[in-house]
Amino acid sequence: MIRKNLGWLCILLTFSAGLLHGLLYVFLVPPWQHNDEPNHFEYAWLAAHRSTLPTSADYDPEMSRAVVQSMLKHHFYDNLGYLPDLASGNPVFIGGFSQLGDPPLYYLLASLPMRLLNLIAPDASVEAQLYTARLASLACLLISLIAAWGLASELTSPSNPLRWLVPLTMALWPGFIDLMTAITNIAGAVAFFSLFMWFCVRLIRRSPGWIDLLGAMVTVVACLWTLPGLYIAAPLFGAALLFALFRERLRWCAWGLLFCGLTAGLLVMITWGDADLWYRETWQAEPTREDVQEAPLGKGVFQLVVPSQEPPARLYQLIPPTNVRGLAGKTVTLGAWMWATRPLEVNSPILQVYEGDRRFTGLFSVTETPAFHAVTATITGDASRAWVVLSLDSNDYAGTDVFFDGVVLAEGSFPLDVAPNFENQAGRRGMWGDNPFTNLVRNPSAEIAGSRIRLWVDRRQLFGSHGRVSMVLYAIRDFPGTGWYFRGTAVNLVRTLWGRFGWNHVPFLGHKPYRVFLFATILGLVGALMGLWRVRRNVSWDLLVWLGLAVLMFSGLAVARGVFYLWFKPFIPSARYLYPVMAVIVFVLCAGWWELWRVFERWLPIWVRGLIYFILFLGLDAYALISLVSYYG
Repeated sequence: MIRKNLGWLCILLTFSAGLLHGLLYVFLVPPWQHNDEPNHFEYAWLAAHRSTLPTSADYDPEMSRAVVQSMLKHHFYDNLGYLPDLASGNPVFIGGFSQLGDPPLYYLLASLPMRLLNLIAPDASVEAQLYTARLASLACLLISLIAAWGLASELTSPSNPLRWLVPLTMALWPGFIDLMTAITNIAGAVAFFSLFMWFCVRLIRRSPGWIDLLGAMVTVVACLWTLPGLYIAAPLFGAALLFALFRERLRWCAWGLLFCGLTAGLLVMITWGDADLWYRETWQAEPTREDVQEAPLGKGVFQLVVPSQEPPARLYQLIPPTNVRGLAGKTVTLGAWMWATRPLEVNSPILQVYEGDRRFTGLFSVTETPAFHAVTATITGDASRAWVVLSLDSNDYAGTDVFFDGVVLAEGSFPLDVAPNFENQAGRRGMWGDNPFTNLVRNPSAEIAGSRIRLWVDRRQLFGSHGRVSMVLYAIRDFPGTGWYFRGTAVNLVRTLWGRFGWNHVPFLGHKPYRVFLFATILGLVGALMGLWRVRRNVSWDLLVWLGLAVLMFSGLAVARGVFYLWFKPFIPSARYLYPVMAVIVFVLCAGWWELWRVFERWLPIWVRGLIYFILFLGLDAYALISLVSYYG
């Protein structure tokens, strides 16, 4: 009875802390000051004011104008360098990325309190409707806290303090609370996926029950109807079913089927034959690397084919940023051997410099015989990012094979009518005219083959309109070109996990405060490993692997999001894409911190350690609120 009462007391305390903390953020954060909140609001508003589901073509001019006026009123545009034109009388658009193509479930839920407000106060301002819709996200927060409590209860013994520590920590986590009180479909995703994990853990840990099975199935559907990235709930549900069905002596069957499924999935998705270190943007069925006898350098050449009505066909290679900065303000020469299966005009390799969006290339007539063509360019003094492109960008090339070989980018001005003489097939050094050169292009003659994603998988664009899976594979292989992105993403994930408010532009006050948070994160991970080793004989490896897969998948999705913008303005993902597995992340960190607390258990009773822990997080919350108020005034 005492344990049961403690359980309800834990739920009540967590619920109250989450509700009070969440209400603070609902009304303290100024209107529109969350990632894409104006566009999420538009979707929810249309759902509340239309009798049918909104479509990507829907637009309400009065609502859009009212939102933009409110954004002006609340100084949204102060640091953006432009102001929307409201005086002309032309239609006004909210701007940003439209969310109207996203699954509708969260927006239907967010529309419910707005519908109620419309009944009570039909002339309510857009700000009032905004705060009302934020309350729907607050409800999602409370659901996720209950699910976190349930998850912690399944993973620990009744007397384990993690049962109350995990949900209470989530309720006091400032970065998490900030997002979960914004109008965003991620709030719905966190709620439904947290419930999904709870049901699946129960399936794995207990004998399969109808309530857990039905709950897992319903939450899978809810996940799919809430956020595009939550399609990973389906394979995770399949893995949970394997562990639920094959128990005790048959457990090896579940492990075997899981291993075979993962292996088969990789083999089905990945094949071999493209030019290594070159990013493919082409729907051609042929590999981008081909062995030909007439290759001027080595055996391999680049092969581009434009399928009928499906241009462009392009290959990209990122120049490592250190090399780009070394070229700033200098002259370079760029060239390659080029030929095709019929005479036509083709652009030489293109040097694209991000700063100023500058593009250097030349248009040359090519025949069936390889010929060397080159251009010179002067790099801007502020250059930090650049890439080389092999491109066929129109239907004029349809049905024609175009070949490139010996792509070279060298510092200095070299004779354009003389081909370079490479010292070997690797093509990294040689003589050009009378001068030596170093080639900054890696794998310049396609001698090295690499893996690629099969075309039918790439066409599904699992990450959105720019989201080809192949881009992720290429970026992982190309650490010299993408290391800056992965390092920046790792740093930003840790910082935003703890909290960067607004549109991730409002940090905690102080000089380098995130060093403390990084230290706390490392301590939590180290402590978790120590605790795992201590209880290794009692660990349920089925649950550990399943939860690890969930975290790994979401981590991969989070890191991958910015890969598709390597050719545009850099996008460094934030931790909001990890929040669907926040219950697991907090469980790991809390377990680690509490493990380290064991050093003091002889001197400090558990209630004293818990009180100190609670006070530390209250201090963190006060710090976050002071940072918010200081920024927004």
